[in-house]
Amino acid sequence: MRLAAAYPTLAVREALLECALHGAQHLRAHAAALALYLAGRAEGTFDWNHRTLFLQFGVDDERTRAAAMRELRALMNAD
Repeated sequence: MRLAAAYPTLAVREALLECALHGAQHLRAHAAALALYLAGRAEGTFDWNHRTLFLQFGVDDERTRAAAMRELRALMNAD
């Protein structure tokens, strides 16, 4: 996670999204936040304006996380 911001390659950004969905519970919200930042859609590495979305990645229910991932990807691709 610490190196991801320094090396924001496509592979790293995809790994962050995978971590946000299936990673360790204590990392998922941070991975989602960093992915949004690296996509240029957040003001910081944990943009508090999107905190509610990021917290959905910390829940145990995979369906909730999948819905949050759809929302995250929509934000990342918004124009």
